[in-house]
Amino acid sequence: MSISINKDELVQLLRNGEIEKFNNLRHFSEETPLDLTESDLNHMNIVGANLSRVDLSGSDLSKSEFESIDFNYSDLSSVNFSHTTIIESNFIEVILEGSLFNNACVVKSDFTEVDFNGINACGANLADADLSLAKNLMQAVYDTETIWPDDDLLPNDFEPQENVSFANFDDKDEYPEEQF
Repeated sequence: MSISINKDELVQLLRNGEIEKFNNLRHFSEETPLDLTESDLNHMNIVGANLSRVDLSGSDLSKSEFESIDFNYSDLSSVNFSHTTIIESNFIEVILEGSLFNNACVVKSDFTEVDFNGINACGANLADADLSLAKNLMQAVYDTETIWPDDDLLPNDFEPQENVSFANFDDKDEYPEEQF
């Protein structure tokens, strides 16, 4: 006999700290990710949740602490991780396009095959994150407050530089309209 549980009930299990129950009741399919889109999981402390193959796009996970979380193969596009602490978690082959990691702290977490294009990492502490197999780090938005890991945890071709960050661009017009 299988128990049917809906999205709101699953999110409530996470909010209540019932992680083992969540892990046992969540739908798991390699073809169809679990839909937890636009979930409100801010100000949470979640340890050991299986969030692999989950669509959390548009969710608010800000000001939370996540430890030992499996986010592998999930859609985390446009997720707000601002001011979040992430410890010993896996982000293997996740979609992070448009996600916010402003002032987040990421400790001993794996970002294998993650595309950083369009991620905002201004002020993030990534000093202990494994970004060695991450892609497009030069396309991330970062600033002088962003703390990067040592070279052995960065891709060989990545050299963080203040002058290549999109975070420092002004919205002011640099060219008069008559030039176009």
